[in-house]
Amino acid sequence: SFAQFEREIISERTRDKIAATRRKGKWSGGAPVLGYDVISGRLIINEEEAEWVREIFQLYLDLGSLQKVADELENRCWRTKLWVTKGGRSRGGLPFTRLLVRTLLINVLYIGQVRYKEEVHPGQHSAIVDPELFEKVRERLKSGSGKLTPGFPRIPRHPKSLLAGLIRCVACGTRMVPSQTKKQGRRYRYYVCSHAQKHGWHTCPSKAVPGGEFEQAVLDQLNELEHSPDIVNETLAQVRRLVETRIRGREVERRLLSSKLEHYHSELRGITLNPDPTSERVIARTAKLNNKITQAEKQRFDLVQEIEKLRTIFGYGGEHAGTLAKFDRIWEYMSTRKRIRFLHLIIEHIDYDGRTGEIEIFFHDTGIKALKVAETLDEQGQVA
Repeated sequence: SFAQFEREIISERTRDKIAATRRKGKWSGGAPVLGYDVISGRLIINEEEAEWVREIFQLYLDLGSLQKVADELENRCWRTKLWVTKGGRSRGGLPFTRLLVRTLLINVLYIGQVRYKEEVHPGQHSAIVDPELFEKVRERLKSGSGKLTPGFPRIPRHPKSLLAGLIRCVACGTRMVPSQTKKQGRRYRYYVCSHAQKHGWHTCPSKAVPGGEFEQAVLDQLNELEHSPDIVNETLAQVRRLVETRIRGREVERRLLSSKLEHYHSELRGITLNPDPTSERVIARTAKLNNKITQAEKQRFDLVQEIEKLRTIFGYGGEHAGTLAKFDRIWEYMSTRKRIRFLHLIIEHIDYDGRTGEIEIFFHDTGIKALKVAETLDEQGQVA
C-alpha cells in the first residue's frame, strides 16, 4: 500500500540521516553512555563519571576477567549511566554485568571516535581513555580473557565456604561442592563430590570431607609458603596488585567525594548572600546541605582510614614487603567475602584424592605448577 511505501521511505531517510551524522563524527542520539552528558546534542565529558570509566579500563587489565571486574564494581556500588528521558522517566543505573563491562570496554566513543556499523570515524567529542590503554584492553579481550565464557566462580551463596568452586575430586574428575547438615542443633559444613551426590556414595572414594578441617589444611599450607620463596614472591606480587587496585579505586571515590564537598560548600557560601536568609526555603536548603556535608565528610574520613589500612598491608613508604607476617596481616584484615576473592585470585584449583587423603594446590600464573600439602586428611577428614 501507499502508506507502507511511505513508512519505508521515512525509515530509509532516517537511517541515511543517522549514517551521515555518524560519518561526520557527531552524536546521533540514543542512550547516553557513562562518562558523557548530552548537552545541546553534543557529548560533553562528565569528569566524575570519566574517572570511573578510566578506572574500569585499568581494572580489567589488573584483574584480567570481566566477571571479576563486575564483582569489584558491585563491591564499590558503581552503576551504569543514570539518565532521564524526555518523558521524565529514569533509565540506567543498573549493576554492571560481564556483558555490560565488555560493552563499555569496546566502545570507541571513549577514544574520541564514532562507530557506524563496521565503519569508525573521528568524533567531534573529546576522548576519555588514552588510545594506548584502549588498545591494550582490546588486545586482552581478543586473546580470549574477555570472551563471555564462564570465568572464576562467583561468591558462593553461603560465604562461609572459602573454597567453593575450587576443589576437584581426583577420583571422579568432578567438582566438590559445599553442603550442610544439622545434627542436634549444630550445623556441620562439608565439601561433597558432586558425582557421588548425584549417583550414590558408593561411586566415589572421596565422598565428602568436613569443610572446616579441609580449609584449615589448605590455609596451614599457605602459611608454610615461607619455605618456597618463588611461590611467596609470586603470591605477594599478586596480592600487592590486588591491594593497589583496591587503593586506586578508593582514591577515585575519595576524589569524587572531595569534589562533591567543594560543590556543597560553594552552594552554602552562595546561600549566605541570599537577601532573605531567614526564609523557610533558604533554611531548609541550608539544613539539607549541612546534612550532605556531614555525610560526605564521614564517608571521606572512612575512605581515608581504609586507604591507610590498605597501605600498611605492604608497608608503603619503605618497609619491606616480602615477609610471611604480611600475609597473616592481609588475611586478618579481610572480611569473609574478601578472603574468598583472594583465594580465587591466587589458587587455580585444588585436587583432593579421597583414596590417599592428599590435597594438591594449583596456583594461577606461578612458575611452580603445584604444591602438595604436607598434611593429608584421613578418612574422617582429620589432619594426619
